[in-house]
Amino acid sequence: MNPGIMKDMKARIKNVMKLDMPVPTYLSILTILFCLSCTSRKDKMDLIEIHPSPGYFQEHFELHSIVPVETSDSFLLADIDKIVKAGEDYLLLSKKVCTVLLIDGFLGKVKTKISKYGTGPGESRNILDMAFDEERNHILVYNDYSKLLRFDLNGRFLFEHPIDGIYEGLTFYDGKAVFYNKLNGYSCFPYQLGLLDLSTNGWSRIGTDEELYFPMRSKGLQLVRSRGVYFNAPLDFNIYRLEGNDYSSVKELNFPKERLTDEFIRLSVKNPIDFMTQIREDAIVYSINSIRELDFCWAFRTNLMELCFLPKDNEARVLKDKFVFWDFFNLTPADYCPHDGDDDKLIFVLDANRWVDGLKTLGELPSDWKKMVSSVNVRNDDNQILLVFKESKIID
Repeated sequence: MNPGIMKDMKARIKNVMKLDMPVPTYLSILTILFCLSCTSRKDKMDLIEIHPSPGYFQEHFELHSIVPVETSDSFLLADIDKIVKAGEDYLLLSKKVCTVLLIDGFLGKVKTKISKYGTGPGESRNILDMAFDEERNHILVYNDYSKLLRFDLNGRFLFEHPIDGIYEGLTFYDGKAVFYNKLNGYSCFPYQLGLLDLSTNGWSRIGTDEELYFPMRSKGLQLVRSRGVYFNAPLDFNIYRLEGNDYSSVKELNFPKERLTDEFIRLSVKNPIDFMTQIREDAIVYSINSIRELDFCWAFRTNLMELCFLPKDNEARVLKDKFVFWDFFNLTPADYCPHDGDDDKLIFVLDANRWVDGLKTLGELPSDWKKMVSSVNVRNDDNQILLVFKESKIID
């Protein structure tokens, strides 16, 4: 059952149990409440079917801009784990080098670097996540000391907030830092969000304390902010949206669940190698992630590296595309890097060596694409390149 519905139902049952009435009356009322809860869920969500749609991305998206991240001895990125829109600029998180960069959103020039390693004020041993507080123009850095650090746009450390526990994800929404999925060894609590009010320093939790024993994660983010804050849980094909101080499921996708038995899920803890071998060999979808709402669709990815689209003009079907853009840097859904920001874009990240090699095999491109590609000067050992795509027309 939807955790939001379950929470509401429990509250109703508690209220009923406080009343003085005969037991048969109790049972009748509780039965009615259960039926109403199930009916409410059914009214909101019919299962959305999945349909293969090869070539869909190339047909419905076009290149908007290319942003090569500036390279120097002072800021070399091992990888890019997260991108956050910060006004007209981008924040980049590279966990391996414990660094956050603020870059120009058009030229890729580095404006600010946050990379303070240590145990003192404003320092981190590992950066778990980051976000952008657009109300105050603050960079939020969440570290493995369970602290949320605040910096200004020049990288000056301002303040720190202690956080209750270690969480998997972070974003900013409505004046609050939103923390997703508290971790506890092999288990986690994906239906519970932590909210830190950055004005009052007040801490609260929403959702349920349902515990999930499942350590596997596929490439991508479970919590992403676009036109709203969307998240999902492993082994769950509901798309949840944060609304105020609560959340609800807004879409339920009909991916097959027959293989996701309790015994198979336990295998992910007992023998992760065997688990992942079966996932690959039998093409089992166990997770969706990286959900973004665009002008005409929702976009997300599965653990099988399929990019999926849910058109707003036909919400009865999900279109999945496991493409390889052979004549444009061999781009695939694995290169998709979901970003925080309401800008109706999808961003893909390429390593510099793939860019250099891909220049040799470029196919016939639209003239504006050619112009953008020719303006970029990248060497094999440079930092990554952001390829920003937008919808080219309303999805059919």
